[in-house]
Amino acid sequence: MLTEQKRQERRRVLPRFWAVWAFGLGVCLFVFPYLSGASLVSERAKPQPPPLGESVASPQFALSGEHDPNDPCPHQRVTLAALGGDGVVSDGSSNFMAAAPCTNEPVFSTAPTTISFSAMQEVNPASQSLSITNTGGFALNWTATVSTASGGNWLSVTPSGGTTPGTPAASVNTSGLAVGTYRGTITVRVTGVVNSPQLVTVTLTVSSDTASPTAPTSLTATATSSTQVNLTWTASTDNAGVHHYEVWRSFNNGQYVRLAPDPTATTFSDSAVSGGVTYLYRVRAVDAAGNVSGDSNVDLATTVLFTDDPLVAGVTVVKAAHILELRQAVNAVRASAGQAAASWTDPSLAGLFIKTVHLQELRSNLSPALSTLGFPAPAYTDPTLIAGSTVVKKAHVEDLRQGVK
Repeated sequence: MLTEQKRQERRRVLPRFWAVWAFGLGVCLFVFPYLSGASLVSERAKPQPPPLGESVASPQFALSGEHDPNDPCPHQRVTLAALGGDGVVSDGSSNFMAAAPCTNEPVFSTAPTTISFSAMQEVNPASQSLSITNTGGFALNWTATVSTASGGNWLSVTPSGGTTPGTPAASVNTSGLAVGTYRGTITVRVTGVVNSPQLVTVTLTVSSDTASPTAPTSLTATATSSTQVNLTWTASTDNAGVHHYEVWRSFNNGQYVRLAPDPTATTFSDSAVSGGVTYLYRVRAVDAAGNVSGDSNVDLATTVLFTDDPLVAGVTVVKAAHILELRQAVNAVRASAGQAAASWTDPSLAGLFIKTVHLQELRSNLSPALSTLGFPAPAYTDPTLIAGSTVVKKAHVEDLRQGVK
């Protein structure tokens, strides 16, 4: 027989668990009020036993939920609360997270995880690409930042942000860096991913460059007017690349002087010249590390403009102006060779025909000057001129012009 006290106690016993199906949310919640001290109802809302002999009413509950539409793996936040007799939700509610099975979990990865650069001083190596990917079914927003342990801001990444998939380029700048090894880090971050951030280790090894460029070749100097000389040459080669060239000039047997500015191409225009002067030029190459090549060949240009240039065989008559201009040019070459001005037969040539002696004097004074400067004598047409026999012609004048140009 149950005593009255036992009956009262039995009526006070609440169900050990309630199963609540929330079909609108698509989840099933099993709520255990005795776990982790959680309670579905407050002390005030605890049901009281009915009078003896009355039936116990089924407990009433309110169920509500919310969902973040931006969550790639949906999680439902569910609120479960007991209803009072007047239909008002009690303050003893409990919150639960209910998750449906996620088949679209984002997987973020960065490759490679290490990058190595090797370069010589003042020479920047080619950039290297990173691959930022996501194997989930939606795009991820990423950012990339850089840091260096020493050497300043030699590391960069471009672009510094975007949407997966991304292929930013890592670049290094060796300008001003001493020989040695430098280390940096690229940090890639993605919002809302558990394996963010990811780090990429970058190593830069800077070595010294001791190899000199090859010497420029085929230097040619041409006087285009009495105030300008144009130069061209064949490019030098270098293991790290030619940075610039140096153009050096001499005249009137003086020292070579470096001209400015230093060209980076294989051409140069010298407009700081005067008429009636022979200028000597040479060029050398310089790489980024400051290694200097040997000198190019030397070429000369004489700022004397010739009448009837070029002469036309059978049309142009050789005349006094042609010979007088050549005498000025030959003496300019002799001055650059450190030789005195020559003396000439028939200094004025006024009213005179051009004779073989006039041509021979030009040859005899030009060839030694060219030899002193390191140039071969021209290959003269009719090497031996015979007075009264050899006819003065266009080729004789052209040979001399080429020798002084």
